[in-house]
Amino acid sequence: MKRFISLLLAMLMLLSLCACGDNGGKDSGKDDDKGKKEPVSDNDSPDGGKAPDGEEFATTVEFKYENDSLYASDGTCYYEYELNTAHILSGSSKAAVRSMNNVLDAYAKELKSGIDSSSASAAEMYGESGATNMYFPFWNNYDMDICRNDCAVISFTVSYSVYGGGAHGVQGLDSTISFDAVTGKQLSLSDLGSDENALRNAIVSYIENVYMSELSSRHADPTVLPSLVDDGQWILTNGSIAVYAREYQMASFAEGSFWFEIPFYELEGLMYDKYMTYGHSADTPASVSAYAVDSIKTAGYNNVGGIVVDKGYQEVAVITDGTIYDVALYYASYDQHSDSVQLRRCLWARNCMEKGDMVSVTVSIPDVFCNVVLCYTDVYGNPCSYGIAQSGMDGSIYLTPNPCD
Repeated sequence: MKRFISLLLAMLMLLSLCACGDNGGKDSGKDDDKGKKEPVSDNDSPDGGKAPDGEEFATTVEFKYENDSLYASDGTCYYEYELNTAHILSGSSKAAVRSMNNVLDAYAKELKSGIDSSSASAAEMYGESGATNMYFPFWNNYDMDICRNDCAVISFTVSYSVYGGGAHGVQGLDSTISFDAVTGKQLSLSDLGSDENALRNAIVSYIENVYMSELSSRHADPTVLPSLVDDGQWILTNGSIAVYAREYQMASFAEGSFWFEIPFYELEGLMYDKYMTYGHSADTPASVSAYAVDSIKTAGYNNVGGIVVDKGYQEVAVITDGTIYDVALYYASYDQHSDSVQLRRCLWARNCMEKGDMVSVTVSIPDVFCNVVLCYTDVYGNPCSYGIAQSGMDGSIYLTPNPCD
């Protein structure tokens, strides 16, 4: 009897081991899953960081906008500011997203500290005595914008416009930030290639040769170029590494700022291939449509984001029937000097949207011009832009092409 029980227990143990050893390859420790990387988001983003078709992972960015105006005792506005900063919602991993947000948040904190300092100075000068002798209020405007967004690099520009009294204000490019989209590391020149000195020399040499006539006509000092590159005054774009100089850095204030683009093909062998132009896999053209959210069944679409520009107004769904890249939504306004619609600040960005993806925008749509503009790159690499508009006949929502032209 004991022998029978022992044999029965042995058979049961053997069956249990067989069941544990065969689970259809679903065990993440199996060789079948080696090398697979499951993208995740840093928080509860709508898509949870799911990779779009043909992409390694989805990088989604939202922008936080704040502004304020201060008034003197006589009712005159003596100071105002605008601040638009970026925050990454999803990316290759939680660690990468966290690393990039640490840099972006620190930069935003620094900008806000400068704004607080300027507003305090303006208040001390005009807050109690009144500001009737001011021609213009003092201001600080800072705007982060997406420059490149793919599965290799995500980069941002930070532009500024500042006035603190005197004959004129100053405006231009304050700084740039480039990240390795996979690791989340902020990139320095030494990260771009194996020989930092050779890369710097190639960049400087290209600028001196190709931009020679501009440097000469604008009385610029080319000897500062190496220090600009070493100080991180460059950014990785979709097709180049761009170097910039602020006012006074290369020439007089009257000459303004400088922007130099060095195509990646000029740096082959000096830059790592992974940081050059990222290749996309989709080859079928897509079209994008817009609808009032309450007029469609949104359950059939993959909601990858939601933006509120004007709380309580029309909610619009922007939907794509195929793959599009470098997607960004911008707030826009009419500029009377140029008699055109101008992009003012980025609202939301994503490296890719695929068939069935939807992003919602809550906005008060003006009658005359578009105040939200969708920008993206098609599968052929062509830039596209559409404004969200509303029909005056039946109130239907539609997209109008090239609203800034």
